[in-house]
Amino acid sequence: MVAERWRATGLSEEWARGFVPQEALTVLGKDVQFTGLTKLAFIAGRWELDTDLRGNAPSRGEIRWLDGTTMTVPLLTASAAYEQMSVPNPHQKCAPGECGLLTVIGARLGEVQIQTSRGPAVVPAWQFNVREVPGTFSRVAIPLTARLTPPPALGAAEINGYQPGEGTALRLEYISGSCDESHGVHSFEADDLVVVDLDVETVDRVCTALGVVETAEVTLTKPLGNRIVLDGSSGLPVPYGVNQFPAVPPPGVSLPPPTVQSPIPYVSPPSHASLPLTPSPPA
Repeated sequence: MVAERWRATGLSEEWARGFVPQEALTVLGKDVQFTGLTKLAFIAGRWELDTDLRGNAPSRGEIRWLDGTTMTVPLLTASAAYEQMSVPNPHQKCAPGECGLLTVIGARLGEVQIQTSRGPAVVPAWQFNVREVPGTFSRVAIPLTARLTPPPALGAAEINGYQPGEGTALRLEYISGSCDESHGVHSFEADDLVVVDLDVETVDRVCTALGVVETAEVTLTKPLGNRIVLDGSSGLPVPYGVNQFPAVPPPGVSLPPPTVQSPIPYVSPPSHASLPLTPSPPA
């Protein structure tokens, strides 16, 4: 049922082989230093432009994934990226004197690492300098033309994350309650996806409200490859990433460090969007 329901959405190809961001497209560098007023200005989307963003820039760029695969994509201009980044937040209003202002005084094309449906990727990004705030504000420089909307969840997700292991191993992470007794993970495999389902029994004993991060490893019949991992309880894709396991890139593959690596709180909600698999050449 889970596999058929997901296939019926028609999202499998994009999810497994396209570019589907799973976090906000504005990323703040570790060097960003807010004050109280400038943090409120960022949350509210109070921006001003004090530089000329016109100029020559590449029309195409490259996305690089951890497994060594790449995708050539068209790029936004600096002004288009600024327009996307500077949209006011309709849910955060500022009375006079309550918020500061963020003034962009320069921009350059660089890279940023973000989480995608296929794992971490280094993507082109416009990096903006702001007069009032030390540090770099990056905006993904890729035009997103379609939105992927997964179906409603069948239930609460059980598996928090996955990571391909060596060979046919699939590493999983989940939260276990103090009254939960795990009997392992069951898996269903097909050519296009893998469904994982946690076998948990609730036992009768004194329990606490605390959950414990647990890990499991499933041996598949063949390496995961580009197949989607679905949670058997929710029926939705499992997020890529397992905190309890070290990241292990494939042999001979290294991921160059991005210019900006870590987002911080107060970034707008994730934009689940996707590029066409074969972008058309720019006009």
